[in-house]
Amino acid sequence: SNNQLEKMLGYSHSELLGRKVIDLIAPESRDLIQDNIKFGTEDPYECLLVKKDGSVLPAEIRAKNMCYKGQLGRVFAIRDLSERKKNEDSLKESEEKFRNLAEESPNMIFIYLQGRVVYANKKCEEITRYSREEFYSPNFNFLSLVAPESVELLKSSYAMHMRSEEVPPYEYGLINRDGQRIEVIITSKLIEYNGRKALLGLVTDITERKRNEA
Repeated sequence: SNNQLEKMLGYSHSELLGRKVIDLIAPESRDLIQDNIKFGTEDPYECLLVKKDGSVLPAEIRAKNMCYKGQLGRVFAIRDLSERKKNEDSLKESEEKFRNLAEESPNMIFIYLQGRVVYANKKCEEITRYSREEFYSPNFNFLSLVAPESVELLKSSYAMHMRSEEVPPYEYGLINRDGQRIEVIITSKLIEYNGRKALLGLVTDITERKRNEA
């Protein structure tokens, strides 16, 4: 064992020497590691380790067979995943809060990633008359919702976002499934979604306001 493993699990060097690997594995992960040893698998996998104080540590293990002092042995490389798991949990919590807020919003909220809508809130369904399943379909064309004279405006603003340029809110025409025209104003922002650049859009229906102005 090396110093990093000792720090990770809270054991001293002498306490780890001679200890069976299986004794350091949480019960729910033991079948996994036994299969790994049995079949000599070298692919990385995640499991739970048990620290000296009894707490559980999420880890990634890579293992391979090797010759040690004339005998066949197995070397294990262990990576602490605690911080990554903490970040994943934090991200999941943030996404949950976002979705809860978005679902109650009086405005349309969507996320557009690489030519596809990957999230649309309840208001999107109500105003456009399209279901979320239709929005998420690979064949759905978001620009089909846009009035013909506004298509180039949206394409231009999207290109600006992809160049990391700020785009001020702007108005455009939206055509719903029933062919009804809706005047809207969109505020959009470039965000990171699953490690990739995506567009977060907040669309406000201003049809009534435009009607009153006219």
